[in-house]
Amino acid sequence: MQIQTTFSQFRFRDHRRQSLTLAFVAALSLLFMGCEASKVQRAGVTSLGSTEPVVRGTEPPPPLSGQDPLPGYFESAPKTDCSAVAHPGQGFEAFMTAYIDPQTRRYIYDRTRLRISKPHPQWSLSDSHYMQIFRFEEDLSGRSYNSQAVEIRFQPRFGNREYLETTLTRISGPDLMTLIQEHNLGDQGVTLVNFFDHFFMTLEDLDLKYEGLTFAFYDANAQNPSQAQATADALIPLFIVNPNTYRAFREGTTLPELHPLWSLRNSAFTDEDYFTRANEFCRQFML
Repeated sequence: MQIQTTFSQFRFRDHRRQSLTLAFVAALSLLFMGCEASKVQRAGVTSLGSTEPVVRGTEPPPPLSGQDPLPGYFESAPKTDCSAVAHPGQGFEAFMTAYIDPQTRRYIYDRTRLRISKPHPQWSLSDSHYMQIFRFEEDLSGRSYNSQAVEIRFQPRFGNREYLETTLTRISGPDLMTLIQEHNLGDQGVTLVNFFDHFFMTLEDLDLKYEGLTFAFYDANAQNPSQAQATADALIPLFIVNPNTYRAFREGTTLPELHPLWSLRNSAFTDEDYFTRANEFCRQFML
């Protein structure tokens, strides 16, 4: 599958090296905001950390060279369990965390939790704008997409945490209004404008072979409605927090450049430094 796009490729970089949490959060804001509004842009990600061990799933994908650059390192390496994606040109911002089973407290690697902090403004103004999320894997021969959009489930952030029965493969104003009406959410004060203040989303069936997600934005009234107006890419958590080590495993692809700490790869940080830098602000966004 090839997602057609019309955008200028643009990656967010933060070359500063603040040590305080608030400074790092401010840097994140600059990444989200410091872009040319005249361009349709392709965004990078911001990711955050955890040292919990891998407890389910298969071994990580083999190094593309066919040889393990750091034998035995992957299992013990600090890893990120939280990431973010933004597209200022679309007014969109969201955060992701690895999914942890509430009973076992173990990661379930084919799911990711998503919180949209800034929904596309057109979702509450227009019936034609919508977003879909696609899984991709990438090796030396290029990127390969699963043509089926990711399934999205909805879980209340407060009170009763039981999932809504409805599952969607796209998000739009009409889709959200259907959810609100079918589940009588209006009685709880839920509207199109504040929907994402009330709900987390869980992305389903993210098999371990997939390492990234593309958030694709469409307009059904466009001249070519099947062509995405813009996209933003993100790595699926968990992944190694040290961008240099991650590059060693994924050399020859575009994946290392999606690493949230890629701009700090020449900082001479240790694994612990990268982990601390990432972990300092992760928890703030998923409360």
